[in-house]
Amino acid sequence: MQHISLKKILRKFGPGPVTHAFKGAVVVGASRGIGRQIAITIACEGYQVIAAAKTMGSDPTIPGSLVEVSNTALEQHQSLVTPVHCDVGKLQDIQTLVNCAVRDFKGLDLVVYNAGSILWDNVRDLQIKDADWTKDVYVQGAKNVIECALPHLQKREGGRIVLVAPPVNSRYYIGQTPYAVGRYGMTSLMQAYAEQLKGTEISVTSVWPATVTENPVSIMKDVDPKLMRKDSLLAKAVTRIAMEETDSLNGQALIDEDYLCSLGENDFSEFRCDPDNEPPRMLPKDDADLSGGA
Repeated sequence: MQHISLKKILRKFGPGPVTHAFKGAVVVGASRGIGRQIAITIACEGYQVIAAAKTMGSDPTIPGSLVEVSNTALEQHQSLVTPVHCDVGKLQDIQTLVNCAVRDFKGLDLVVYNAGSILWDNVRDLQIKDADWTKDVYVQGAKNVIECALPHLQKREGGRIVLVAPPVNSRYYIGQTPYAVGRYGMTSLMQAYAEQLKGTEISVTSVWPATVTENPVSIMKDVDPKLMRKDSLLAKAVTRIAMEETDSLNGQALIDEDYLCSLGENDFSEFRCDPDNEPPRMLPKDDADLSGGA
């Protein structure tokens, strides 16, 4: 378990303007893409943040690393993000991660779970090892993180758990079965925990982007910018969920754009990857579509 401590970062860079941080947060799956941006955004809002992922250093095939996330947050935004290695397939790693947060931040207020990887295939081509991996990372990993964090969240008023997972919709069934099984498993897990934690002031919510979101994979595959939004929109939605003063979002499977619209924010042009084109939605505005097949 690699861990760059909060004290070590402060000794290196000095306290500066980041010492106003007042709440502790853990973002799992934060080395790149949406998770990276979530960690940086909530740090800019005053949270003390641990960014966790399986890969601590850079990957030669995909840009981004936990160390880069920490450096970007501090050098460009004067905000503190502490990088911690965590393999969500190992319970000991998860326990150590949560303990690091509680030790450094004197408690835990927010957990964001975004671990996983894009794995698309038809259901008949899905290998057993891939099915096991999907269960272990998306569902079991999320459950273990929640269970380890719950005792500490319960000590705070209004602890928040946010899973990056979609409302159930048939567009993910065909050709994307492993991804759908994993992400929908997280949505089901969210709803189950929300029901069991009802009335405790802890809120469990999921959120998903309305459009394709720019990330290292989409960039590598040359996805047309006019089809995408910046990942900072979803990160903004996560931040607003985390800062919700009531448990009114408990059990809700949200879409970033629609949730922000409900708060009175309707202009998302600044989040376009192509300034001249509004990207198409990949999820409908109405209730979950349960039709379709695999």
